Amino acid sequence: MAPVLVVVVVALTTRLVGAYYHETVGVPAATALYLQELSAAQCQAAPSFQSEQPYFAALLIALESGQTSVCGAALVNERRLLTAAHCWWDGVLQARALTAVLGSGALYRGGTRLATSDVRLHDDYDPVTLRGDVAVAVVPRVHTSPLIQPIALPPPSLINATLHGWRGQVTGFGRNADYTGVPALRTLNEVPVLLASGRRCTRVSGASAEDALCSTSASARGPCGADSGGPLTVRHGGRDVLVGVVTWAWARDCVSHEPAGYTRVSNYLPWLLDQL
Repeated sequence: MAPVLVVVVVALTTRLVGAYYHETVGVPAATALYLQELSAAQCQAAPSFQSEQPYFAALLIALESGQTSVCGAALVNERRLLTAAHCWWDGVLQARALTAVLGSGALYRGGTRLATSDVRLHDDYDPVTLRGDVAVAVVPRVHTSPLIQPIALPPPSLINATLHGWRGQVTGFGRNADYTGVPALRTLNEVPVLLASGRRCTRVSGASAEDALCSTSASARGPCGADSGGPLTVRHGGRDVLVGVVTWAWARDCVSHEPAGYTRVSNYLPWLLDQL
């Protein structure tokens, strides 16, 4: 399995993660995490889970090809998760069902696990340009707890804010170093990022400045492949607020200052509220 992961990482250094996500990132990551969790179980070791991100959900995605992929998502109410549309259909591979895992530091065991095939993509979604890269997964009602809580959506004061210069946080199970696989005994990573202007998104990815948010890394780290669909949050009014969904990144962005891109939640807020 290791040679496959190396080939994937090298290929991604020259293109954005997003389009063709499952084949190049999600499926290899899901396989690596499964093998690492199996090894940890044999050693009687268990990943821990902290409650700083109780809104985070890992998605185990069953593809029509028979493969399994992985993404992130955010719990926005007791029956809805917000993720990236390319986690459901990346332009090549189509998902048929997913299992959302909440309140756990592992993907394949523990936590609250909710299965669904009811995933609603935005009508404007384009897997090539990644415009409209948002989707809502409808899940059975989840019982909230200190480890499982919905995240706040952007208030009116943030809807038209540029957020340029704001500090945010990305949460996910993606790699935390360039050119490496996913570490064993992996718990959720929280990566601080510095938000940049939408114009930078346009220059790097061709995304609309109104549709996207970009970030540079505030600590020489950023979102990586398996973080796709996961939440970008900021602190506002004393609480975490969901402002973006991880849409694209360069593989080397994990430990560099290359920009990463997010679909701006406030731009799709009317559509999202209709789904709740």
